[in-house]
Amino acid sequence: MLKKYSLYMGNFLLTFLILSVLLFVVGFAPFGNKSLAIMDASIQYLDFFSYWKDVLSGQNSATLTFSNLLGSGNWSQVTYYLLSPFNLLVVFFSKENLNTFFDLIVILKLSLAAMTGAIFLDVRTKDNLKKWLLILLALSYALMQYNIAQSSNIMWLDGVYLLPLSLLGVYLITQQRSRGVYILALSIGFGLIVNWYVGAINCLFSFGWLILEICLAEKITLKKIWWSIISYAWAMLIGIMVSAVTFLPTVASMGQQSRSGLDWSLLTNTFRGNILSVIPSYTLGATSSPTNVSLFCGSLVLLGAVSLFFSDRFKFKEKLVLGIFLFISLLMYYWQPLFMVFSLLKDATSYWYRYSYVGSMFLIFMASLFFEKWSDYPQKNIIALVKAAISIVGVSLIAWYFLPKVSEIRWAQSGIFLGSIVFVLCLVSSLRLQRYKQFAVVGLCLLVGSELSYNTY
Repeated sequence: MLKKYSLYMGNFLLTFLILSVLLFVVGFAPFGNKSLAIMDASIQYLDFFSYWKDVLSGQNSATLTFSNLLGSGNWSQVTYYLLSPFNLLVVFFSKENLNTFFDLIVILKLSLAAMTGAIFLDVRTKDNLKKWLLILLALSYALMQYNIAQSSNIMWLDGVYLLPLSLLGVYLITQQRSRGVYILALSIGFGLIVNWYVGAINCLFSFGWLILEICLAEKITLKKIWWSIISYAWAMLIGIMVSAVTFLPTVASMGQQSRSGLDWSLLTNTFRGNILSVIPSYTLGATSSPTNVSLFCGSLVLLGAVSLFFSDRFKFKEKLVLGIFLFISLLMYYWQPLFMVFSLLKDATSYWYRYSYVGSMFLIFMASLFFEKWSDYPQKNIIALVKAAISIVGVSLIAWYFLPKVSEIRWAQSGIFLGSIVFVLCLVSSLRLQRYKQFAVVGLCLLVGSELSYNTY
């Protein structure tokens, strides 16, 4: 058990170290004059943290503030921006050093995401995933495109580190383990408290995950299905009740605001863009836009997720279920009704696809399933890896030919990293080179870490 805790903490520390080095190299606070607090963070969020420092020191109120003209209710802003436990650290920083505080909180949240991601993947693969692969996949979750692109929207990152715990709770529930109820209830309840927006997104995705886990479960019976559904509903009810202390006053406060209404007119049966655009958006430095989403979380993840469909270690049922769920997860970004549901029926302009971390999590989950089987029979999966690489290149060429050319896309660098990772994985799998396996593993870790760091940079 101590080894497990050390492994999870190691993921936290590794991510913290990588991000700290990157901040140092680029010259971000506290190592330089730059800051992650840009756009809305620079305009609003730093002022919110300054206000929160006054609240914690007893110089202002969390429910009524005179910072807004003649005074007004401030509870909805507090529950949306400021209830993360990490924000308590603001008391240790002066108002002149809030940029340093902001950057530190981003690093801490992403490092925690690496740790919770490792916990989920380790339990979900029944400890069968090689530890170095577990570290790389957890790091891929922490440094995925969403986390870097939304690092200025610091309040949404709480949903990122809580999502793996919610999915873990759902999985344990489908395995008829009662502790799954407590894990799901606490992660959902805590998520709704620290930021009701991403908390609600995690609620929605957890229901889809329940269906997925039921479909993937072995020897499933009608009795087990009903037990899972009832336990899930009970856990969600507990979680919502736990959050009611902050969530209900927030709903009442938001009901008095003109922007709080739901825009049902946007729920139209249309597509936002070409679903093929997800391919060029899965490249180094790519960002999301109104018509395409970037789910980038590294070539290792993409390779593992695609290889699953070429591996004979998976049953047709498993491939079918995962393929259908993958298609639905893409529709979440391109089909307007699902886009509006996960945008909580609001016209979420700017900061596109605020829930795209759930799509990246699913890709990482698929990759973990493949590498779990690959760990047992690496030699038998070399063909699957090669077929996956060829398929990725082929589909990328199709997308490049039919979609408008975007000069910012780094096709060459992405291709070099993908090819290098495939090559080293094949070296690790080869029976003839087992004496050099440790060197190949170290090389693969350096490759994956370099790619994720380069994308972050």
